[in-house]
Amino acid sequence: GSGDGTLRLWDVASGESLDSFTGHEGGVTSVAFSPSGETLLSGSGDGTLRLWDVASGESLDSFTGHEGGVTSVVFSPDGQMVLSGSEDNTMRMWETNMQVWEVVANKLVRVFSGHKNGVTSVVFSPDGQMVLSGSRDGTLRLWDLTNKETFQIFTGHKNEVSSVAFSSNGQMIVSGSWDGTLRLWDASSGESLRIFIDHFMVSSVAFSPNGWMIVSGSWDGTLRLWDASSGESLRIFTGHEGRVNSVTFSPDGRYALSGADDGTLRLWDLTAGDNMRVFEGHTHWVTSVAFSPDGRYVLSGSWDNTMRLWNVETGQLVQIFKGHRDVITSVAFSPDGRYVLSGSWDDTMRLWNVETGKVFHIFDEHEDKVLSVAFGLDGETLLSGTENDVLRLWNVHTLTEIACANRYIVLDAEAAMFEQFGIPDDLVLCPEE
Repeated sequence: GSGDGTLRLWDVASGESLDSFTGHEGGVTSVAFSPSGETLLSGSGDGTLRLWDVASGESLDSFTGHEGGVTSVVFSPDGQMVLSGSEDNTMRMWETNMQVWEVVANKLVRVFSGHKNGVTSVVFSPDGQMVLSGSRDGTLRLWDLTNKETFQIFTGHKNEVSSVAFSSNGQMIVSGSWDGTLRLWDASSGESLRIFIDHFMVSSVAFSPNGWMIVSGSWDGTLRLWDASSGESLRIFTGHEGRVNSVTFSPDGRYALSGADDGTLRLWDLTAGDNMRVFEGHTHWVTSVAFSPDGRYVLSGSWDNTMRLWNVETGQLVQIFKGHRDVITSVAFSPDGRYVLSGSWDDTMRLWNVETGKVFHIFDEHEDKVLSVAFGLDGETLLSGTENDVLRLWNVHTLTEIACANRYIVLDAEAAMFEQFGIPDDLVLCPEE
């Protein structure tokens, strides 16, 4: 390892330089071979560790989290863990999961075009064939993942779209906006079916599991429960002492969960209207909340840069997930409940193991703040939306980007691009890594 940021592999017998590994943005301070000899680990003054394939010289993954230069790295005897020491006065242990990190070409195989401003909310359709996005440009876009086309554009909001959701049958869509309204849309035709008014700025919306009700959260500090078919306001929930940023239904539809600027989560009984429980512990605003698939746990992300896991029945804090360097904007559970996903203003999306609280993988290819994240319903894909108008689709198993969308693609070029399942050389797509 060298102060010039490179690693070099040498033949011991001949002294010949066999390969050089580049990627670090600071001097390389420590290197180590895996027990199998197939991979190489490096630590750098840039605060990162990198895992390399010895045969190809390619970077398999990077580990970020240290707040100072990395001074020393080492593999565990079984090669499944690595240990690092740093000038930030900490030592960190990481899971390598090398059986997952097979090198797959980070090739862009699908392109979507559209939004003219930041993507604020993303979600998969119930059948997994569509992706829905909301944007600061005031529109929603529905993307078809099978034929690679923009299926529908929804216009009508007079300010940025803050939140989008599908009904359980995928036939309807609800959106919330800073224009103070919710809108109900026909997913197939794009028609606006109903407008819900009386909020100030709508920050979050969700459909009940049966599709009969909608819950919304607002910067006026309230939650509202609506009849989806009639548009009638069924109940108003008060109690938060700040703006409500995120709302969701429990899997059985009996409760609603909210997170707010007062740093708390609140669990609400939808029938009685009672505040069943308050979850306290965050030291700053709560930005995003989610229920586990079995309804036993709730997850929260916050401006305090942490994600927290809570027991619904007891209200007890079960796990704290630390590692993000800036505000956590969006959180989600995997369909099997074993993993959680977070997006942050530190330009990363992180995949975590629920049981251990450890980072499984950091997706650091984003070029701007991550505003929204989601799991595909089969758990095989991840979706992220960022401040610079980009949507990215990821494969969970290979941990690589498999699709990208942004505003730089011209619609006239789509047919040619998709026909060859590639990208013209002269067309600028997502920001270069």
